[in-house]
This record gives sequence, structure tokens and C-alpha cells, in this order.
Amino acid sequence: MSSGAFAQGRTQGQNVKAVLDDVLGHGNEKCMLPGQLEATFAARSQKAGGLLFSKAEVEAFNEIASHIGHKPFDLAALPTG
Repeated sequence: MSSGAFAQGRTQGQNVKAVLDDVLGHGNEKCMLPGQLEATFAARSQKAGGLLFSKAEVEAFNEIASHIGHKPFDLAALPTG
């Protein structure tokens, strides 16, 4: 629910953008917002058409695969996003 009464006659979206621009300004340009990493990797996964895994994660999957008799993943054949 919103009263629609945002500073300087802005919409809610414009107000959020103005606040974020202010927070990330003044020497804070390299700061990260909560959820930023997750959102970035979600976008990369969506662009790649599925989940992306690090080399270490794929190697761990392959170690498990060798223990249970499954064929390992080919690292070179997996998308890198």
C-alpha cells in the first residue's frame, strides 16, 4: 500500500532510484547492495539457459560421479555465462 506521497513529486520507482543513487554516491560507488551478487548471477544463469557452476563445483560433482559410477561432466562443454 502506498500513499503516493513521495519526495519532489516522484513515483515510487523514481524515489527508490534517487535513494540508491544517493547511497551509492559520495565515495560509495564500489559498494554492493544486499542481493546484488545473487541478482547478477541469476541474470547470468538465465542468459546461459540454466544454472552456472564454478570449476571447483563441477570438479566436486565429478568426484561424486566417479564414486557412484556416473560419467563426469566435461568442463570444456559447459556454458560459462
